[in-house]
Amino acid sequence: MHESNDNGVDKAIEAILAARAQRLRQSVSQESANYQEVIVFTLSGERYAVALDELSEIKKVRNLTVLPGVNSAIAGVINVRGSIVSLYQLAPRELPDDAGTMFALVGADDAAHIAIVADTIIGTEKVTADDISAVPLSLQEKAYITGIGHDSLVFVSLRKLLQQPTLYLA
Repeated sequence: MHESNDNGVDKAIEAILAARAQRLRQSVSQESANYQEVIVFTLSGERYAVALDELSEIKKVRNLTVLPGVNSAIAGVINVRGSIVSLYQLAPRELPDDAGTMFALVGADDAAHIAIVADTIIGTEKVTADDISAVPLSLQEKAYITGIGHDSLVFVSLRKLLQQPTLYLA
């Protein structure tokens, strides 16, 4: 006869299930350590990616306020839940007449007061370190670029964008 716990469950079965749950937890944590989830978007025909853990939200740009005399890398400022957020452009371009056609990828945590402008949101992808090549020498001055992926996908970091010594990004 097998021993049971207070709930009437066989202790041997309970031990087997507990060991299985532990193996599954380890499997999931190892799997998630192998890849990073990114949001892929376009700007001026180029494809970019930002790690999802660097973003708090993605929203349509409404009521963009263009600031005269600022660096051309800054499209303007937007209101995000009562906070004024600087909207950066990673590529030089004219702003569309209707700002509502653009998206803002709003930073999280220490990058919460900046956002990156996007023309379209393509979706999310899971990438591994093997999917990302080193930054070419010609782009190394742009510290916010963290790597290049397949089909010329440019990986950028909002946190590194904050540390950029010169503000002209494009």
